[in-house]
Order: sequence, then C-alpha cells, then structure tokens
Amino acid sequence: MTTKITFLPDGKSAEVAGGTSVVDASIQAGVHLIAPCNGKGTCGKCGVQFQEGAPAPCAADARFYGGSEIDDGWRLACMHRVDERAVVFAAPSTLGKVDFGPSMEGIVLRPNVRKVWVPIGALRGESFTWPEVGRHARGALDEPPTLGLLAQLPALRYAPDMELTVVVCGGRAVAIEEGDTRLENYGLALDIGTTTVAASLLDLNTGEEIARGSGLNRQSVHGSDVMSRLTSLGEDRNLLAVLQRLAVETVGELLERMLAQSGVRRDRIYEVTVCGNSCMHHVFLGLDPASLAFAPYDALVLGPVEARAGDLGLDLPADTAVYALPNVASFIGGDALAAALAVGLHRSDAVRCLVDIGTNGEILVGSRERIVACSTPAGPAFEGASISSGMIASQGAIHRVEIGDDITVDTIGGEKPKGITGSGLIDLCAELRRVGLIDARGKYVSPARLTLQPALAARMLEAEKQFLVARSYGKNIYLTQRDVRELQLAKGVIFAGIEALRIAMGIEREEIAELYLAGTFGSYLSIRSARRIGLVPSLPEGRIRAVGNAAMVGAQMCLLSLDARAEAEALARRIEHVELPTRSDFQDLFMEAMQFPDEEPETF
Repeated sequence: MTTKITFLPDGKSAEVAGGTSVVDASIQAGVHLIAPCNGKGTCGKCGVQFQEGAPAPCAADARFYGGSEIDDGWRLACMHRVDERAVVFAAPSTLGKVDFGPSMEGIVLRPNVRKVWVPIGALRGESFTWPEVGRHARGALDEPPTLGLLAQLPALRYAPDMELTVVVCGGRAVAIEEGDTRLENYGLALDIGTTTVAASLLDLNTGEEIARGSGLNRQSVHGSDVMSRLTSLGEDRNLLAVLQRLAVETVGELLERMLAQSGVRRDRIYEVTVCGNSCMHHVFLGLDPASLAFAPYDALVLGPVEARAGDLGLDLPADTAVYALPNVASFIGGDALAAALAVGLHRSDAVRCLVDIGTNGEILVGSRERIVACSTPAGPAFEGASISSGMIASQGAIHRVEIGDDITVDTIGGEKPKGITGSGLIDLCAELRRVGLIDARGKYVSPARLTLQPALAARMLEAEKQFLVARSYGKNIYLTQRDVRELQLAKGVIFAGIEALRIAMGIEREEIAELYLAGTFGSYLSIRSARRIGLVPSLPEGRIRAVGNAAMVGAQMCLLSLDARAEAEALARRIEHVELPTRSDFQDLFMEAMQFPDEEPETF
C-alpha cells in the first residue's frame, strides 16, 4: 500500500510505502529536513506541522512542544510514520546556531552533499550490485553512480541487519560506506590569503562550525605580496609547482589540527569550497597566473572552477569535490566576492562600501541597484613587511598604541614587544598626528615646536628622523620617516580607490550608509585611528564597522547552500570592474589622499 505526502511551502510531494518515516518521505520528495540525532527524538530539530493526517503524539513530541502546539499538529518528523494521506508544513532548514550576521538570515541549508541510508534485507545473490543497493534504499537514489563507487561494491560482504550509506555529491552517488554514517557529513571551507590561510570545518547536516584554524601562508618565503610572487614566477617557471605545493601544505597543517581537535574522520569530509584573490586562486589550483603579471592583466579564468582533491594534492580522499568561487576581474578575486555575499551588499537598498584591506586592497561600493569594484595595490605595509620594525600579527606584535604623557603599547599575547603590526602602525601614526609630532604631509615635527611631556619628547630622535616606540630584545622598535611614507602610500591608494568608486556611482560621501572593513586586519583596526589618518572617509563611527573574515563566511555559505553558490555566481557577473589606472582623476585623488587630514574627525 502506498500513500501520498505533500510538503509545504514548496508543494513537493512523494508516493511512499505505508509506514515510511516522515524524514525518509521528505528525502524522497526532495525536501531537506535536519535530523541530527539520527531518529532518536532527542534533538528536536526535525519538527514539522501536519496540516492533514496528523498522527497521534508520542512522548518525544511532548518534550519539545506544548499542548497547544501539539493540537496545532506539531510533531517530530523522525518519530512518526506516514500511514495515510498527509500534508505537512516543513520550514526550510535555516542556519540558527552559526553566527554569520544579518546576511545569513533566510539562507537555506542545502549543501551539495547528502547521504542516503540503505538498510539491507536479504540479497538476491551472493554479492552487492548497484540495482540491489537501490532496491533497499530508504530514500530517493536515482543518482548515477561513479566508477569509484561501483569499484567498492565487490568488497562488501553481506551480514544480517547490515546497513549501508550512499554519499551523493553534485547529483552523483560517489561513495558507499558500511553502517549508518548519516551523522558524519562534513565539508571544509578555505580562504587562501596572500599572508594568511584560514580554514573552517563544518557539519553539513546542521551548518555548525566544528573547528577552525588559520596560519601563515607558507608561500611567504617567495614574496610578501602578490606582485613579488608573480615576479618570482616570471623569473622561474618551475616555481608554480612549488608555490602550489606550499599552499596545499599550509591547508594540510590546518586540517590536521582541526581533525585532532574535533575527532572528525578525514574520509568523512566530502566537499571543499575555496576563495582567494585571483593570484592565490590560480596558484592553489595549479593554474599559471602569468597572464596577471603583464598587460592587459587578464585572469586565466573568472568563472567557478570544479576540481578534485587528488588533482590538487590535498590530503583528503582523491575524489573529494573542490569548488573554487568565481573571480570578478583580474585582481578582484573570489575572496572579495565571498565577502560581498556575506555582508549582503547586493541586497541593500542603501549604498554601502566594503573594503578588504591587505597587500591587494579590494573595494566594492553599491546596492541592489548597482555595484562597482576596484583593486588597489596597497603593498605590504599593512602586513608589516615594508616597515622597518614591522611584523605580521603574531605573538609580541604591537597592535594597539596610545599616547598620553608617554606612549603605551599593547602586544598580541601580552608579550614583550617584538615589532609592530599594521593596526599598531595606524594607531601610532594617528596618535603622533594628534599630538602634532607628524604634520599633514607626514613629516616629523620638532618637539621644540610643541608642548609635550619630557618622556614623550625624548622619544623623538630628530637627527635620525625616527621615533622610539618601544625597547625590545637587542633591537629597539622605531618608526622611521620612511615608515610613515610607506603608510601614506598604502592608505592613500585605499582612500583614493573608495573615492574613485564613489564618483563612479555619482554619490556624495554622506550617501554611503555604511562602510564595512573586512579581513582579519579590519578586526584589529581602530576605526577612530583609521578615520584620523584618512584611511577611510570621515563617516560617523557608528557607520563604519569591522566584519571580520567576511570572505570565509562567504566560502562557508557556498559550502552549506547551493542557493548561496548560485547567488555568488550571479553576483560575480553583475559587479562592474572600474580600472583605476585608466581614470584621468585617479592620480589627483591619490596625491590628495596621501595627506593626513587637517582636522580631527567628528565622533557623532
């Protein structure tokens, strides 16, 4: 006997055998419910509301629903079976516990990977065949099997009460596992940065982050920024394989730590999504980025790329799917696209600005009506590479600076200062500008012309044109005149890029409703200091906010939701690329932006 079950609000339905569980019926209908407790009725996450054909409530229902809710038809799907015609309202599986910010509201959890449970009865013959597996499947299993899956079947040995689980990825059955492994369904999101690689291990059943990690990109030994690595590649074509391997090894180290931390099995990771700037994207995929190094500076590929872990040397099962987010333009990569997706720039009624500050600054300005974007060669100053006492954000790096009667610094980890990182550099120059030791042109001012406390005045070494920031191991930490100029160049090109896009949009500064600072650097950055040195427009502080590693959030979204993946691909096609070197006004904007503001920004 069969019966029909219909799921609202999608209207999807399935003819199922009497006694089929509601969860299994939802799979056959193509509706994705979350049932993390594997049918034990202990998590309460598979709740549905019966509009017709509601079964009698059970004890598990009462643990999660009150009397009025039960009267209204609310039941745990995993605890009930379909014995008669039923109409069920099943709210889309949305991410609840993962704090992805406002842009994640309403995102449907619909990963590219799902698992089908196969409880085996008696076999027709002595060995497993694909039709035999399909005959016992308790869910829709119309997907064609891969050759790798078929090769697994002869090794299976029948046992009474045997269970199998079929892994479906990208519309194909890719693997078969002994036992019920439905709760072990994981994916990996990667953000391949020039300096830092970030990784996130996610549960594809629930959307929850299981573990995370970040580390220095091991490619840094071949240059601190994109252009230096492209130059190195131009000098040695064999270096591509080396750089690709170093990026993969960095990911491997992070993955090893996350697996140890979480207890997740390596072979239970079924898909990887990856984003990065255009150069890192190409190198990670083993694609020659030479076309980015010479005019007209075109990327080898802009659209999404699908690969396998074995193609890239990732330490995962060889057939693990890898999805690389699209690039937008030559130097506007999938990381900028992922960040824009995460903050919902394309869904905003008001004009907003997204700035990802790094060695290659990427800037987007727009709303649901129109979005323009550019890239700016900010250089390695924000990462500390071109600063005399600069260093990356690691233990002992100065990341906060205040000046009163003397200077006060905070270091990462509270250790004795070893150097200064980008956020500390911005704080320091902002404070020196505030007390008058740096003028609007970025030149040091003699303490004799100012009213300063003796301890502070003594730090200014006029003859050497440098300021003593802190005493450290062996070598003291100074800010030189050249360091100030490096910061001016870096902050000037970022501000000029924002201005160029604002002008291209035909809006005034005040019309920017909100400005997002993305990336790890943006999280450390003092917004007040950024405004004081003219890194960003002097908008009210409440309209400028750090959004952390938004690129990683976008990569996670594309891992957890095919809808988000399609949204990202559509967004990449509609973003307009503004080439700054071709604008007649850019040089003037840049020269003006190098200056430090004359007036203290308002704090309203």
